[in-house]
Amino acid sequence: MANERTHRDAEVGDSVTYRSPQGQEFSGRVVIKTNTHVVINVGGRGIPKCVDDSNFVRMRKGKNRVERSELAKILFG
Repeated sequence: MANERTHRDAEVGDSVTYRSPQGQEFSGRVVIKTNTHVVINVGGRGIPKCVDDSNFVRMRKGKNRVERSELAKILFG
């Protein structure tokens, strides 16, 4: 499918669903984004989980999404 999203499309504030090694699906909010993975906050208590190509299921754009261009303006003026 040409329009399929990956973890690379997720930005800070988005909701990402991932699959555990046991096959269960969990979701959380993206708090850190790197080139290879995103770190999400699971459970609302600051429990971090890394999501990459191997365990990514889907994502949903968040209301408080921070685009990279907006973030660069905030950080670098």
